[in-house]
Amino acid sequence: MNSYMKINTSLSKFFALGLTLVSMCFSCSEDPNTNFEVLFVTPINESVLENTFDVVVEVQPTVELNEVELSVNNIVIGADDSSPYEFTINIDGYSSGEYELKAIAKARAGSSSQAQLVIHIAKPTLEQPVDFSASRGSFGNKIALQWNVVPKATSYEVYKLDLNGNYEKIAVTSETVFEDININSPLTQYFYKVRAFESNKIFGEFSEVRYGYTSGKPYDLIRSFGVEGTAIHEFGFVALISKGSDELLYLADDYRSNVKIYTVEGSFQGLLKNGVDSQAPIFPAGKTVTTNGQSIVLEQPGSAAVVVNTNHSIIGQMTNDTNGNIYLAVNYNPTDEFNHHRIYKYDQNGNYLMNWGTKGLGEGQLNEPWGVSYYDNQIIVTCQLTISAQFFGLSGEFKNSIDFSDFVKITYGNFVKDDYLYVAAGTCILKTDMDGLIIEKIGEDILTNATSVVVLNNNDIVVAEPYSRKIRILRKN
Repeated sequence: MNSYMKINTSLSKFFALGLTLVSMCFSCSEDPNTNFEVLFVTPINESVLENTFDVVVEVQPTVELNEVELSVNNIVIGADDSSPYEFTINIDGYSSGEYELKAIAKARAGSSSQAQLVIHIAKPTLEQPVDFSASRGSFGNKIALQWNVVPKATSYEVYKLDLNGNYEKIAVTSETVFEDININSPLTQYFYKVRAFESNKIFGEFSEVRYGYTSGKPYDLIRSFGVEGTAIHEFGFVALISKGSDELLYLADDYRSNVKIYTVEGSFQGLLKNGVDSQAPIFPAGKTVTTNGQSIVLEQPGSAAVVVNTNHSIIGQMTNDTNGNIYLAVNYNPTDEFNHHRIYKYDQNGNYLMNWGTKGLGEGQLNEPWGVSYYDNQIIVTCQLTISAQFFGLSGEFKNSIDFSDFVKITYGNFVKDDYLYVAAGTCILKTDMDGLIIEKIGEDILTNATSVVVLNNNDIVVAEPYSRKIRILRKN
């Protein structure tokens, strides 16, 4: 192999933008014994090349050659005397533009043949995206990428390192954010880079490479809001929440003696109640039901408020059935004092109907009842110290229970949606079918003091964490 063979060569700076390969073959001899054809195997005609590239030439049929000579814009850059005829061209010395490649095969018999094609060399002309980042463990099964806007760019290409060590284009987007959901393994590094892109000839420098990874957990924390303070929108101790049919959130703040109204986006909408010791409200039969100390307060537009003194310490959440009857938990009355752990039932006008329960840890007994919800003509009760969900008929008859003691150490409020029961359990939310056959723990490593839970129409889970002075919203990923 002579000194021209298999070399890396830089093309001259003065060559113009783009390269196009036009394959043209010529025979310089009419002798059939020396007639042969020169073909470019790679690159192909009109290729757009952004990096150092290989040129491979073949001759058909096989003849004895002295060499194959390669030139760029008629400037010889090398020669190879053995098949396969290969050249490597480094584009560092070339400007963007169009170039002609020509391969001339010289036979020992004196004949020759040649082929030409055109290529385009393209180099970055747009700016590099900056502040490129990839999420690290923020989501269960996706990696979120984001970067700053590049001037004059209308779209961006996103690349991801594949298993072979090559960056593969995975998306073209007009946004400056992208979520990669094609993640096979949690807690595994995935590497990305991004660039501005207009066409295969107009693009920008790549960003810095960044890596991200997923947590592998099925729920993501999508939002938190709340700050401790004494202003009406700030949190003292929000341990109970409820929601209206309009998806507004109602936050009962024990320390601030008010009920705040928030959107699910965390925007404060004002106070429902102020100067009261109230549970989170419920809304049966067009009424708004709150409490104030030991009293139930029923309000309806156009009517005077009805205040019913129960003479009991009302705790935890309230619920109502389809007839508008009201159910609430108590843990104190003057006779039994703090041994009076029961569920009380009132009609929609606040008239007392009945109560049930005794303090204890056995089936049908209650120990610090907190969560009260309605489901399919049943009342579901969760207690802080009876680590289970107990199902009662609307007249208080015990039906069955779901034991949670193998999963958590305490239970608080509960919520029912789509035949599933959600239970706030301090360090997580328990989700179970009504038979307790499948029990899922949601929000571990996110939640630390969950006491109340509601589920939105889109199945986002809203959690009150009173000691953190936060409302957390979790979404299944």
